[in-house]
Amino acid sequence: MSNLQNILIGETEVSRSANDDDPIDRSSQKRPAPRGTASYPRKRAVTACQVCRARRTKCDNLKPACSFCLKVGATCIQSSVDLSSFDPASLKILERLDELEQLIRSGHGSHQTVTPAAPERDDPATFTLREHDLLPCSPEELLARPEFASVTTFGQSPSLYQHHTPQLPVASPGWEDDLTAASTTTLLDNFFNNVHVKNPVLDESQTRRMVLRLALHGFDQSPQSCLTLLVCALGSVSSTFGVDSSYSRTSPEFMTAMSYFQAANKRLGPLMVDGGLIAAQCLFLSGVLMATTFRASSAWRYFLQALACCQDFKIVKWPDTVAADVDESQTIAAEQAVYWSAWKSEREMRGDMKPFDFTIRNNLSYPSFFPTPPALSADAANSEDPVASRQRISWYFYLSEISLKRLASRIQQEIIETEVKSGQKTLEALAELEVGWLREAEIWLENLPSELSLQSTPESDDVCKFVLRGHLLNIYELIYWPFVMAGLNASERKLQVTPVTLDLANKGLRMHLERLVVNQPGFYHRHHGTMGMVRTCSRSAMVLTLAMRNMQSQSSISLTLPDGWRYHVRQTAALNRFWQNDDPIFMEWGNVLEASCLAESEP
Repeated sequence: MSNLQNILIGETEVSRSANDDDPIDRSSQKRPAPRGTASYPRKRAVTACQVCRARRTKCDNLKPACSFCLKVGATCIQSSVDLSSFDPASLKILERLDELEQLIRSGHGSHQTVTPAAPERDDPATFTLREHDLLPCSPEELLARPEFASVTTFGQSPSLYQHHTPQLPVASPGWEDDLTAASTTTLLDNFFNNVHVKNPVLDESQTRRMVLRLALHGFDQSPQSCLTLLVCALGSVSSTFGVDSSYSRTSPEFMTAMSYFQAANKRLGPLMVDGGLIAAQCLFLSGVLMATTFRASSAWRYFLQALACCQDFKIVKWPDTVAADVDESQTIAAEQAVYWSAWKSEREMRGDMKPFDFTIRNNLSYPSFFPTPPALSADAANSEDPVASRQRISWYFYLSEISLKRLASRIQQEIIETEVKSGQKTLEALAELEVGWLREAEIWLENLPSELSLQSTPESDDVCKFVLRGHLLNIYELIYWPFVMAGLNASERKLQVTPVTLDLANKGLRMHLERLVVNQPGFYHRHHGTMGMVRTCSRSAMVLTLAMRNMQSQSSISLTLPDGWRYHVRQTAALNRFWQNDDPIFMEWGNVLEASCLAESEP
């Protein structure tokens, strides 16, 4: 309040200077008292509690109760602040605030302070799950549990698990000499077969013409050169799913990709200022490349910038826009494609990273519209031409993935809404919803086009089927996560888990093992989603390990581990070690999983 006192005194001085025409000699007068002393009688500082003040005895002001009140058992009511340094005007303001507070309390029918009750987390009838018990948490959060204290070197604090951002290798010079008409043809084939098929944000025919023209005539600072270099970078680092081995960070192919990316990055700045469709495409493909090279923070920033560029698109401002001609129809389709790709990729990366200021819990909905596939004639739709076939398959996959993402978003929202209902038995309510969610997943499976049918075995999957299987297992994990966590936490919180909850928890454990089995064909394939696959598989392996430790530590909860879980946990440990050069934290996770399997005997 000293600043307030200075302001009030300053206003008094201004008031006196405004009357300098007074003929009285000011120098002979005493300095006037500060403004307010005549209006309000000066109050003595309140230092004693109300009991001691009534007795007119000295109060020692001990907190929360003085010595006399403690001795006689009286309620000690003390002033929360020392008022001795407050000027009279400020004291009057505090009095008015006290009066207003009393009025507000009386308006609610009570003059007593009500302390909010803590949530009853240990009562199974009103079981309120914490956020990381309600929705799948990160591997870092799982490793912070006390069960892993004996096998992890990072301790129990999640803050120690700062996400590591691997440095990009230094690119080799002379990249322009490498981009010839022959070499770009191979890179284009790799890009459209292995990258574009999962995110069809470009027109293949137009892109091929653009890349070959620049390879023949040279590169400049144009947006087209930036886009071409990014396409070539992704074509250089990508490989065929299930056939070729993934390139390491020290391989010539990887180094070449980094040369192209760094050259493209120098042309990206003006695009971020100007915006537009090609800027969004370049930013999105930059994010794909960063995700492919396990640079999560950089990938998320690029996806976020791509999504920001899309905010000027007509399809965002006016989703019901109808194209006036063929050219506008193609533009709208291209805008929708990159918008959806940036949206879902940003959400995936945000879910893994959990940035502090970008919560995903309360903003789960996806845009209401689907992207519009490019118009294909009947002949083109049934053509065996590789370009037409790739375009058809890529859009089938694209729309199938988007519909599955929207289903996952809807289930997440329903889980959260179930949890916040007052008086709701959360686990019982979620158990009732399980059947409906499974039916929605079955309907999605039944409506997949024949080219993407998941009725075959995982070993025969191409990259599109592989990704869809992984996303479907993410939904199953989402459905059963609260029940698995209830089973794992039952001993710690002394919960009586119901037979229904136990059955769904065991079903969830089987889904975690299924993830390890289904994803194994892609364990060593580098692509846009490899980093996320390593994280989700590691999380599932950690959950199975926690269930094993739970079974051996207490017998009140009969969790049942599926057959073969130990073998697949060890395979996941090997997966982490394979990618440890891309992110050193995977080495720690591999060691933890291996140590966890060796720490206890077979149950």
